[in-house]
Amino acid sequence: MGCSFLRRGWLQLWLLELNGATVAAQFCFRYGDTVSILQEGFDPEFAADKVGYALRAAMLKHFIETGVRHYDFLGGFAEHKQEWGAERGAYLNLHFARPGSLGSLYLSCINGLTKGKEWLRANLPASAWNALHSLNVKLNGRADSSAA
Repeated sequence: MGCSFLRRGWLQLWLLELNGATVAAQFCFRYGDTVSILQEGFDPEFAADKVGYALRAAMLKHFIETGVRHYDFLGGFAEHKQEWGAERGAYLNLHFARPGSLGSLYLSCINGLTKGKEWLRANLPASAWNALHSLNVKLNGRADSSAA
């Protein structure tokens, strides 16, 4: 699939170089008038120089000039995304598997866990839910974006 996307020009890799060294990069999916950021990063030695911001600014200028109307950060609503004017969006996730397969069993388990979590959130006192959430963060090392 990746080769097919690459041939169609849907995958883009943007690099910012200083003195022959790559200091920032973004990997994007472009389809029609929308660009979705898949992965990005920068060399922490150049953090004070805001090389990631410089690369994004150059990319956005190019995208505007070439007819892109939507730039989607994907993956949450962090402060640095809001600084660029990001707006909260809604996404539809589709999951499917052949009936009776291991994939179908996996999806049934995930759906059951999700429904159980929703029930707990709706029926537990706030203090109990918050305690479970804190325990989850401690055990997993990060907050589940749907838990808060």
